[in-house]
Amino acid sequence: MSFPRLGEPYTRPPEHLGWPRAVSPTATAKEPGAGHKRLVSVVTPSLDQVTLLEDALASVRHQVYPRIEHIVVDGGSRDGTLEILHGAPDLTWISEPDQGQADALNKGFARATGEILGWLNADDFYEPGAVHTAVSFLVGHPDVDVVYGDCLYLYQQAGCEELRMVRARRFNLDFLVNVGCYIHQPAAFFRRSALDVGPLDPRLRYAMDYELWLRMARAGKRFGYLPLALATFRITDTSKSGTSLTGFWPEVRGVSRRYGGRFFSPMLQRHLKEGLAGRWPGAYASAKRVFTSLFRRPTPGAG
Repeated sequence: MSFPRLGEPYTRPPEHLGWPRAVSPTATAKEPGAGHKRLVSVVTPSLDQVTLLEDALASVRHQVYPRIEHIVVDGGSRDGTLEILHGAPDLTWISEPDQGQADALNKGFARATGEILGWLNADDFYEPGAVHTAVSFLVGHPDVDVVYGDCLYLYQQAGCEELRMVRARRFNLDFLVNVGCYIHQPAAFFRRSALDVGPLDPRLRYAMDYELWLRMARAGKRFGYLPLALATFRITDTSKSGTSLTGFWPEVRGVSRRYGGRFFSPMLQRHLKEGLAGRWPGAYASAKRVFTSLFRRPTPGAG
Protein backbone atom coordinates (compact mmCIF):
# COMPACT_ATOMS: atom_id res chain seq x y z
CA MET A 1 0.00 0.00 0.00
CA SER A 2 1.36 3.44 -0.93
CA PHE A 3 0.77 6.87 0.54
CA PRO A 4 -2.30 8.83 -0.56
CA ARG A 5 -1.45 11.75 -2.83
CA LEU A 6 -1.15 15.08 -1.07
CA GLY A 7 -1.62 18.70 -2.07
CA GLU A 8 -3.15 20.20 -5.17
CA PRO A 9 -2.17 19.89 -8.86
CA TYR A 10 0.55 22.36 -9.85
CA THR A 11 1.95 23.58 -13.17
CA ARG A 12 5.42 25.06 -13.36
CA PRO A 13 5.76 28.60 -14.75
CA PRO A 14 7.17 28.70 -18.30
CA GLU A 15 10.57 29.95 -17.15
CA HIS A 16 10.98 26.87 -14.94
CA LEU A 17 9.98 24.21 -17.46
CA GLY A 18 12.65 21.56 -17.79
CA TRP A 19 14.27 22.44 -14.46
CA PRO A 20 16.76 21.35 -13.25
CA ARG A 21 18.27 19.87 -16.44
CA ALA A 22 17.19 22.62 -18.86
CA VAL A 23 17.95 26.04 -17.40
CA SER A 24 16.47 29.30 -18.66
CA PRO A 25 18.20 32.66 -18.09
CA THR A 26 15.20 33.78 -16.04
CA ALA A 27 15.42 30.83 -13.66
CA THR A 28 19.09 31.49 -12.92
CA ALA A 29 19.18 35.29 -13.09
CA LYS A 30 21.17 36.90 -10.31
CA GLU A 31 19.02 38.50 -7.67
CA PRO A 32 19.80 41.53 -5.53
CA GLY A 33 21.71 40.54 -2.45
CA ALA A 34 22.70 37.11 -3.84
CA GLY A 35 26.32 37.61 -2.81
CA HIS A 36 25.98 36.77 0.87
CA LYS A 37 29.29 35.62 2.31
CA ARG A 38 27.87 32.70 4.31
CA LEU A 39 28.88 29.27 3.05
CA VAL A 40 26.02 26.80 2.60
CA SER A 41 26.77 23.09 2.83
CA VAL A 42 24.29 20.71 1.17
CA VAL A 43 24.59 17.03 2.07
CA THR A 44 23.18 14.36 -0.24
CA PRO A 45 23.03 10.69 0.81
CA SER A 46 22.97 8.30 -2.14
CA LEU A 47 22.75 4.60 -2.88
CA ASP A 48 22.10 3.16 -6.35
CA GLN A 49 20.02 6.08 -7.62
CA VAL A 50 21.93 6.88 -10.80
CA THR A 51 18.80 7.69 -12.82
CA LEU A 52 17.72 10.40 -10.36
CA LEU A 53 20.94 11.73 -8.84
CA GLU A 54 21.77 13.97 -11.80
CA ASP A 55 18.67 16.08 -11.13
CA ALA A 56 19.76 16.65 -7.54
CA LEU A 57 23.29 17.60 -8.62
CA ALA A 58 22.03 19.93 -11.35
CA SER A 59 19.58 21.67 -9.02
CA VAL A 60 22.41 22.57 -6.65
CA ARG A 61 24.83 23.51 -9.41
CA HIS A 62 22.29 25.87 -11.03
CA GLN A 63 21.43 27.80 -7.87
CA VAL A 64 22.01 31.55 -8.05
CA TYR A 65 23.61 31.57 -4.61
CA PRO A 66 27.39 31.79 -5.14
CA ARG A 67 28.80 29.90 -2.13
CA ILE A 68 27.60 26.31 -1.93
CA GLU A 69 29.57 23.28 -0.78
CA HIS A 70 27.86 20.14 -2.07
CA ILE A 71 28.81 16.88 -0.35
CA VAL A 72 27.55 13.52 -1.61
CA VAL A 73 27.89 10.54 0.73
CA ASP A 74 27.39 7.40 -1.33
CA GLY A 75 26.86 4.04 0.31
CA GLY A 76 28.84 2.03 -2.24
CA SER A 77 26.66 2.24 -5.34
CA ARG A 78 27.24 -0.17 -8.22
CA ASP A 79 24.81 1.24 -10.78
CA GLY A 80 26.93 3.89 -12.50
CA THR A 81 26.63 6.50 -9.75
CA LEU A 82 30.39 6.72 -9.30
CA GLU A 83 30.90 7.63 -12.95
CA ILE A 84 28.51 10.56 -12.50
CA LEU A 85 30.24 11.67 -9.31
CA HIS A 86 33.68 11.50 -10.97
CA GLY A 87 32.49 13.79 -13.75
CA ALA A 88 30.53 16.28 -11.64
CA PRO A 89 32.17 19.71 -11.16
CA ASP A 90 32.54 21.43 -7.78
CA LEU A 91 31.52 18.38 -5.79
CA THR A 92 32.94 16.68 -2.71
CA TRP A 93 32.05 13.02 -2.40
CA ILE A 94 32.90 9.72 -0.77
CA SER A 95 31.66 6.21 -1.54
CA GLU A 96 31.86 3.57 1.16
CA PRO A 97 29.51 1.22 3.01
CA ASP A 98 27.42 2.83 5.73
CA GLN A 99 24.79 1.88 8.28
CA GLY A 100 21.92 3.56 6.44
CA GLN A 101 20.66 6.99 5.44
CA ALA A 102 21.06 8.63 8.84
CA ASP A 103 24.63 7.36 9.14
CA ALA A 104 25.46 8.73 5.69
CA LEU A 105 24.00 12.13 6.57
CA ASN A 106 25.89 12.25 9.85
CA LYS A 107 29.11 11.60 7.94
CA GLY A 108 28.27 14.42 5.55
CA PHE A 109 27.37 16.94 8.22
CA ALA A 110 30.60 16.09 10.07
CA ARG A 111 32.58 16.94 6.90
CA ALA A 112 30.57 20.08 6.11
CA THR A 113 32.21 23.45 6.74
CA GLY A 114 29.26 25.74 6.00
CA GLU A 115 27.51 28.00 8.46
CA ILE A 116 24.14 26.98 6.99
CA LEU A 117 23.23 23.36 6.23
CA GLY A 118 20.81 21.71 3.83
CA TRP A 119 19.85 18.07 3.32
CA LEU A 120 18.89 16.97 -0.18
CA ASN A 121 18.24 13.31 -0.90
CA ALA A 122 19.49 11.90 -4.19
CA ASP A 123 15.98 11.53 -5.62
CA ASP A 124 14.85 15.08 -4.77
CA PHE A 125 15.92 18.47 -6.11
CA TYR A 126 15.89 22.16 -5.21
CA GLU A 127 13.71 24.70 -6.94
CA PRO A 128 15.31 27.72 -8.70
CA GLY A 129 16.60 30.27 -6.18
CA ALA A 130 15.88 28.05 -3.15
CA VAL A 131 19.26 28.47 -1.46
CA HIS A 132 19.35 32.24 -2.01
CA THR A 133 15.81 32.55 -0.61
CA ALA A 134 16.58 30.49 2.48
CA VAL A 135 19.86 32.29 3.23
CA SER A 136 18.22 35.70 2.78
CA PHE A 137 15.55 34.72 5.31
CA LEU A 138 18.09 33.52 7.87
CA VAL A 139 20.21 36.65 7.40
CA GLY A 140 17.14 38.81 7.93
CA HIS A 141 15.95 36.78 10.93
CA PRO A 142 19.01 36.15 13.12
CA ASP A 143 16.79 34.71 15.85
CA VAL A 144 15.62 31.85 13.58
CA ASP A 145 17.59 28.58 13.57
CA VAL A 146 15.62 26.61 10.97
CA VAL A 147 13.80 27.93 7.93
CA TYR A 148 11.46 25.75 5.86
CA GLY A 149 9.15 26.28 2.93
CA ASP A 150 6.47 24.60 0.88
CA CYS A 151 7.33 21.61 -1.27
CA LEU A 152 6.35 20.23 -4.65
CA TYR A 153 5.59 16.51 -4.68
CA LEU A 154 6.46 14.80 -7.96
CA TYR A 155 4.61 11.50 -8.24
CA GLN A 156 6.23 9.19 -10.80
CA GLN A 157 4.41 5.91 -10.34
CA ALA A 158 2.97 3.20 -12.57
CA GLY A 159 4.18 4.99 -15.68
CA CYS A 160 2.36 8.23 -14.83
CA GLU A 161 3.65 11.59 -13.61
CA GLU A 162 1.87 14.24 -11.55
CA LEU A 163 3.20 17.38 -9.86
CA ARG A 164 1.38 18.68 -6.78
CA MET A 165 1.94 21.59 -4.39
CA VAL A 166 2.01 20.63 -0.71
CA ARG A 167 1.86 23.56 1.67
CA ALA A 168 3.59 23.64 5.02
CA ARG A 169 2.32 25.84 7.87
CA ARG A 170 3.59 28.25 10.48
CA PHE A 171 5.43 26.47 13.25
CA ASN A 172 3.21 24.94 15.91
CA LEU A 173 4.84 22.40 18.21
CA ASP A 174 1.62 20.80 19.41
CA PHE A 175 0.53 20.20 15.81
CA LEU A 176 3.97 18.82 14.93
CA VAL A 177 3.91 16.35 17.83
CA ASN A 178 0.29 15.22 17.69
CA VAL A 179 -0.88 15.63 14.09
CA GLY A 180 2.15 15.11 11.87
CA CYS A 181 5.29 16.51 10.30
CA TYR A 182 4.60 19.45 8.01
CA ILE A 183 8.29 20.44 7.73
CA HIS A 184 9.35 19.09 4.35
CA GLN A 185 12.93 17.91 4.76
CA PRO A 186 14.33 18.97 1.33
CA ALA A 187 12.73 22.41 1.77
CA ALA A 188 14.46 23.06 5.12
CA PHE A 189 17.76 24.79 5.89
CA PHE A 190 19.28 25.23 9.34
CA ARG A 191 22.22 26.88 11.02
CA ARG A 192 25.16 24.68 11.95
CA SER A 193 24.64 25.78 15.54
CA ALA A 194 21.24 24.04 15.52
CA LEU A 195 23.04 20.68 15.27
CA ASP A 196 24.39 21.10 18.77
CA VAL A 197 21.40 18.89 19.68
CA GLY A 198 23.36 15.95 18.26
CA PRO A 199 23.40 13.88 15.06
CA LEU A 200 20.51 12.15 13.34
CA ASP A 201 19.26 9.00 15.06
CA PRO A 202 20.72 6.07 13.03
CA ARG A 203 18.10 3.69 14.42
CA LEU A 204 15.39 5.41 12.38
CA ARG A 205 14.59 4.56 8.76
CA TYR A 206 11.58 6.76 7.97
CA ALA A 207 11.30 9.49 10.64
CA MET A 208 14.87 10.68 11.17
CA ASP A 209 14.04 14.19 9.96
CA TYR A 210 10.86 14.37 12.09
CA GLU A 211 12.80 13.32 15.17
CA LEU A 212 15.49 15.93 14.48
CA TRP A 213 12.93 18.75 14.19
CA LEU A 214 11.31 17.69 17.48
CA ARG A 215 14.68 17.45 19.22
CA MET A 216 15.62 20.90 17.97
CA ALA A 217 12.28 22.32 19.11
CA ARG A 218 12.65 20.76 22.54
CA ALA A 219 16.10 22.38 22.80
CA GLY A 220 14.57 25.79 22.13
CA LYS A 221 15.57 26.20 18.50
CA ARG A 222 13.35 28.61 16.59
CA PHE A 223 11.66 27.80 13.29
CA GLY A 224 10.60 30.16 10.50
CA TYR A 225 8.19 29.40 7.66
CA LEU A 226 8.47 30.71 4.10
CA PRO A 227 5.28 30.20 2.04
CA LEU A 228 7.26 29.42 -1.12
CA ALA A 229 8.16 26.11 -2.77
CA LEU A 230 11.86 25.51 -2.13
CA ALA A 231 12.22 21.91 -3.28
CA THR A 232 10.66 19.00 -5.14
CA PHE A 233 10.16 15.74 -3.27
CA ARG A 234 10.05 12.81 -5.68
CA ILE A 235 7.90 9.73 -5.04
CA THR A 236 8.51 6.72 -7.28
CA ASP A 237 7.60 3.05 -7.38
CA THR A 238 10.87 2.21 -5.62
CA SER A 239 11.26 5.05 -3.09
CA LYS A 240 10.57 4.50 0.61
CA SER A 241 7.82 7.10 0.46
CA GLY A 242 6.17 5.46 -2.52
CA THR A 243 6.14 1.80 -1.59
CA SER A 244 4.86 1.05 1.88
CA LEU A 245 3.16 2.45 4.95
CA THR A 246 3.86 -0.68 6.96
CA GLY A 247 7.01 0.63 8.61
CA PHE A 248 6.34 4.35 8.31
CA TRP A 249 3.47 4.95 10.71
CA PRO A 250 4.71 2.83 13.64
CA GLU A 251 8.06 4.64 13.51
CA VAL A 252 6.51 8.10 13.24
CA ARG A 253 4.08 7.32 16.06
CA GLY A 254 6.97 6.08 18.19
CA VAL A 255 8.86 9.34 17.68
CA SER A 256 5.73 11.35 18.48
CA ARG A 257 5.21 9.46 21.72
CA ARG A 258 8.90 9.85 22.60
CA TYR A 259 8.43 13.62 22.54
CA GLY A 260 5.21 13.69 24.54
CA GLY A 261 2.64 13.01 21.82
CA ARG A 262 -0.77 11.89 23.05
CA PHE A 263 -1.75 8.27 22.52
CA PHE A 264 -5.25 9.16 21.29
CA SER A 265 -4.10 11.87 18.92
CA PRO A 266 -5.06 12.88 15.38
CA MET A 267 -1.88 11.09 14.33
CA LEU A 268 -3.32 7.81 15.59
CA GLN A 269 -6.41 8.36 13.48
CA ARG A 270 -4.20 8.96 10.39
CA HIS A 271 -2.21 5.84 11.25
CA LEU A 272 -5.38 3.78 11.38
CA LYS A 273 -6.78 5.31 8.21
CA GLU A 274 -3.71 5.26 5.99
CA GLY A 275 -1.81 2.37 7.53
CA LEU A 276 -4.57 -0.14 8.22
CA ALA A 277 -7.55 0.60 6.00
CA GLY A 278 -5.96 -0.75 2.86
CA ARG A 279 -4.70 -3.99 4.40
CA TRP A 280 -7.32 -4.83 7.02
CA PRO A 281 -10.53 -2.91 6.25
CA GLY A 282 -12.55 -4.82 8.86
CA ALA A 283 -10.09 -4.09 11.65
CA TYR A 284 -9.93 -0.46 10.54
CA ALA A 285 -13.73 -0.11 10.65
CA SER A 286 -13.83 -1.51 14.18
CA ALA A 287 -10.99 0.73 15.35
CA LYS A 288 -12.67 3.75 13.77
CA ARG A 289 -15.90 3.08 15.69
CA VAL A 290 -13.97 2.85 18.97
CA PHE A 291 -11.95 5.98 18.21
CA THR A 292 -15.07 7.93 17.23
CA SER A 293 -16.92 6.90 20.39
CA LEU A 294 -14.02 8.09 22.55
CA PHE A 295 -14.05 11.56 21.00
CA ARG A 296 -17.77 12.01 20.20
CA ARG A 297 -19.03 15.28 21.65
CA PRO A 298 -22.26 15.01 23.64
CA THR A 299 -25.34 16.45 21.95
CA PRO A 300 -26.34 19.77 23.62
CA GLY A 301 -29.25 19.17 25.95
CA ALA A 302 -28.89 15.39 25.87
CA GLY A 303 -29.43 13.51 29.13
